[in-house]
Amino acid sequence: MSMRNAKVFAKELTEEEKAEAAAAANAKGGKQPPAPAKDAKKGPEEPSKEDQDRMEKERREKEERDKKLREEWDSLDEDTKFFRTAEDIYKQPCVKFNNLAAVKRIEQLQAQLGAAAEPEEQKQLQEQIADLQARIYSGSVQCDKQGFELVEFEEWVQRD
Repeated sequence: MSMRNAKVFAKELTEEEKAEAAAAANAKGGKQPPAPAKDAKKGPEEPSKEDQDRMEKERREKEERDKKLREEWDSLDEDTKFFRTAEDIYKQPCVKFNNLAAVKRIEQLQAQLGAAAEPEEQKQLQEQIADLQARIYSGSVQCDKQGFELVEFEEWVQRD
């Protein structure tokens, strides 16, 4: 199916997945971070009591957050679970549609901004540009479709 004014965005990685990918790339490439210089007298350093307490507190907080999220997830019905999974940019790729009217309006406002002399007028134009840039994508589709659904979608778009 072809769509005009749209761009496909790949599934985004979470911070943890990015860190794992970087660690895997370093391990494959043989790039190891430089080892700190060790004194012959000193062995490996152990974390201080404060560091251990802080790490334990962070671990407990993370476990509590994960537990709350799991409980919330378990309480959801199947449809809500599906939509939360299908609309999550970290779990599914998505298609975003570009609003061409907004893009043209932004270009006009930027031209006016260059010609504006008064600070108040410049500020007002900058606010309008920022608002339009925040709304530049008019919609997104983030779930897989079956053949009959694609036909229905195409018919709906043609009527629009």
